[in-house]
Amino acid sequence: MAHLVAAIIIYSLADLMTTDDSMITWLNESIEWLEDGGVIYATLAIIWFLLGLLNVLSTYLSRI
Repeated sequence: MAHLVAAIIIYSLADLMTTDDSMITWLNESIEWLEDGGVIYATLAIIWFLLGLLNVLSTYLSRI
């Protein structure tokens, strides 16, 4: 779950870095990549969490 919190923070803080200055357009493009990376990281964190949960359930049910 800590990975999910980190992904949400990355995604949320990326909006604070935007600028209206036309001389640094590369920064806004980089922020889009950062937001996309945050979404991908959050998706992977959810998948890792679900796989861990399934592993715990499998171990629990095999002992019954």
